[in-house]
Parts: sequence; structure tokens; C-alpha cells
Amino acid sequence: MFADQKGVCKVCGNPETKIMNGRVAKLSVDHDHSCCPHHRSCGECVKSLLCGNCNAALGFAKDNPKILESLLKYAIETRTNELQSKQN
Repeated sequence: MFADQKGVCKVCGNPETKIMNGRVAKLSVDHDHSCCPHHRSCGECVKSLLCGNCNAALGFAKDNPKILESLLKYAIETRTNELQSKQN
């Protein structure tokens, strides 16, 4: 999977940047939490590899597409408003 993803996060396309114990951490294994509700996967429910930031964002949103859509809408709206403010 790591090679298939070329060593980068499936969401943002960036390599992991988080440092743990003086080394760059490994990408996080995202899995179906309805199958394995804890931090570890059984191996059958693995989705992809994510960087720590994307994995945390997905986790905080509880893998809920409605929350993620609302978050995206909010980010776009506030970014647009921010850019318009700077132009005026």
C-alpha cells in the first residue's frame, strides 16, 4: 500500500512530517472504525495510509461525511470572505 501510494498521504498527497522520537513518523493506517473501533485494525478493514494531520481531521469529524462537507463549505466560505476583504 505504501508503494502504491508512493509514500504519501491518500488525502493531501504529502509525506508524513510529524516527528516522533527524533524521526519522521510512519503514515497512519486508516481503517473502518465500525469493524475495529479501537486504534488497531484487524487488517481486513484497512482503507489507506494517511498523514497524521489528515488522520486527525478525519477522526475529529468521526468519519462523518456531513461534518466533513460542512467543514469544507466553511473553509471555502471563510477563505473567500478573507480574500475579498484583502482586495477591498
